[in-house]
Formats: sequence, structure tokens, C-alpha cells
Amino acid sequence: MSNNSNILKQVRESYRFLFEYQTRMLNLMSYIEKRFALTYSGGHSKFSNPAPKNGKGSLDLWAWDWLNMYYYEFHFGFYNNQLTTISPQQISKDDDYYGFSVFLLSDDGYFQNHLDATTNVDRIKIDSFKSVEESKTRLIFVASKNIWDISCWQMPKSGHTPQSDFITKDLHGKPFGENQVMVFKSFDLEHFFEEQNALHCLKEFERLCSLHSICFKVVDNQFETK
Repeated sequence: MSNNSNILKQVRESYRFLFEYQTRMLNLMSYIEKRFALTYSGGHSKFSNPAPKNGKGSLDLWAWDWLNMYYYEFHFGFYNNQLTTISPQQISKDDDYYGFSVFLLSDDGYFQNHLDATTNVDRIKIDSFKSVEESKTRLIFVASKNIWDISCWQMPKSGHTPQSDFITKDLHGKPFGENQVMVFKSFDLEHFFEEQNALHCLKEFERLCSLHSICFKVVDNQFETK
């Protein structure tokens, strides 16, 4: 087999592997949705722009724009004290509300190297990332009470430092004002390959929410695969 033929064989294998990985991640998000009795309300690409669609886009866009699950927010919406889903328009300053998202970060190598002030890292120069052996694949859980501040994870404009603390700190809460708080918990994705371990992680996040009077709780229901 020629070198070019072998490269294209690896491309085919990579796409099929990526399909299996992303299918597993979607099943995992469905599991989290059921365990917390949430309602998935849409996702957001975080590392790059959303994939071009409906005949739009241009050929000078980043290749990352077609690989949105590299770093992706699965947003599970907003809830009132009864954990009933509410829209952003229904949020009232007179009533408590709560938000919930899970971020899938398939590779934190870009962010890991941003912690090193001597390293010049560029999102489209993958050789500037931390090596794959030293990088991690993470799930980052976010919950909030009476606040939803996207600046905690928003990617900066080119040349500015990203929010590496959000990515690399395993546990932290951020108060914003009276009765306003956001909590973040980062897990290594490998902890979610077995259900018993996954449930343990969800319980950890439930305890963190409870410490900050955020009312999300794990419920006793079973995950059904598609």
C-alpha cells in the first residue's frame, strides 16, 4: 500500500471512529439529562464557529468549524424552584432561577499550554498544543443560581488569553452578588465509561450544587440507549 493510500485509509478509520465517539457522547448527554431530570435545550460550539450550513460559509474558514464537538456546550436550560423548565424571557428578578450546562472538551491541549506564559499557542497551529499524551479529555459541569455569565467560558478574540481556569481547575464556585453563584466541576471523561463511576461523578456534582443552594439533584431512573 502506498503512503498516500495508507493516509486515506487512516482518514476513513478516523471518521468512523469519530462517529462512534460522538454517538457515545450523545448517549452520555442523554444519560445526564435523565439522571438530573433535565430538558436539553440546544448546544453551542465553543472552540470555533458553528459548522456552515444552508449553503453558507467560505473556504477560508477554519477546519475546526466543521468539527464542532471538539469543544461543545450542551445546554440544559433554565429552571424555577420546582425544577420546571422556563425560558430566558420568563426569568424574573423576584424569583430564583437555575441554569445547567455540560461542556465536552475532547482535547484540552490548547488550554494546557496557555498556562505556560512562555508558550505561544494558536488554535489553528495544533503543533503548539500540549502533546496528546499530556492532554486530557474533560466533561465540565456548570450550574448556577440567579446568574448565567458566559464570560466564564467564552473564547477570547485572537491574541487574548482564554479562560483556562474554567478548563483546568477541577472544582470552584464563583459568587457574583447576593444570592448569585455559579459552580464548575471538571471530570476526566474516562470516569464516565462505566455507569457506576459516572453516577458517582454526578453525585459529586449534586453535592457541590447543594453546598451553594442550587437545587439540581440526581434522580433514580434508568438510562435507555438508543
